[in-house]
Amino acid sequence: MRSRVVCGWLLLLPTLALGSASAPDPWSGLRFLFGDWRLASGGGTPGEAVSGAFTFTLELDGHVAVRRSRSEYAPKPGEKAGVKHSDLMVLAPTASGLSATYWDNEGHVLHYAVKAEAGVVTFESDPAAPGPRFRLVYERQSEDEVTVAFFIAPPGGTYAPYVSGRATRRR
Repeated sequence: MRSRVVCGWLLLLPTLALGSASAPDPWSGLRFLFGDWRLASGGGTPGEAVSGAFTFTLELDGHVAVRRSRSEYAPKPGEKAGVKHSDLMVLAPTASGLSATYWDNEGHVLHYAVKAEAGVVTFESDPAAPGPRFRLVYERQSEDEVTVAFFIAPPGGTYAPYVSGRATRRR
């Protein structure tokens, strides 16, 4: 009887060890972005954001992170109205890190590799994909402030700033 109990415990130990081992937090590098943010800068010059907001939330029991964003841009010369932009991005852990898929109200669909380290989160589109390349960067300035910059590179070219701003956390 005693040998059965010992054998039973020996068989259970690997299962207990696997169950108690905690996997690394895939969201640790971008947790500072979780919450509700509003645009804090933007002067209204043509093509510049005049208002906007975004949220980062964990969904599906922490298996994905979702960013929802909306912004309004001042009209460019010759236009009567500015542009209203909204988008949705879903981030998920993969074997090689985090990846994200982005959709917007203009019909764009982008796939990003995500790098998060030391208060900077960078979303970078696949350099091998046809067409322009895209980079979106969030940089933590304080607990309640981030800078956001979006860059575009033509095929074979280098990145140039397209739009940038500062956002503050809504409390």
